[in-house]
Parts: sequence; structure tokens; C-alpha cells
Amino acid sequence: MTQEKLERYRDEGTREITLPNSTKQSVRMTPELWQAFDDLMILEPFDETEVARFALEEVELQNVTFDRAFRGVVAHFANRWTAY
Repeated sequence: MTQEKLERYRDEGTREITLPNSTKQSVRMTPELWQAFDDLMILEPFDETEVARFALEEVELQNVTFDRAFRGVVAHFANRWTAY
């Protein structure tokens, strides 16, 4: 990843996530949610493709955008760590 792309991600809060079919999807989240996502990749037994799969299920179940579903999935898992 180029330095320019890293800077843009920091400024915009956008990253590309790999979907289960190996395509990429841009996702926009707050820095706090991105930090929670990065923590999730360390603390939970799955990768970004799994999180994307959960988000795609939410898109179907809740009829929301992928961005919103992805944020919801990340927030749900982050809440599991801080609820106690």
C-alpha cells in the first residue's frame, strides 16, 4: 500500500475490505470503529472476510447498506469486549 493511499484512508476513514467472493468493497467508518476492527482481527478467530460475510447477512436481514451493516457488525463485537 502506498503512503498516499494510507494518508487518504486516515483522512477519509475509508478502507477496502475483501468480500467472501474475493472482490473489494470500500467501507467508511470512524477512527474508533476502525480501531475496534483492527482489535477484532487480533482478538477474534476470524478475518476481515468473515466480518464481511456477517455484514452481507445483515444487509439481507435488515435491508441496510453494506457500510451500515459492516459498522454494526464491528460495533457488536467491540461491545462484547467492553460490556462488562
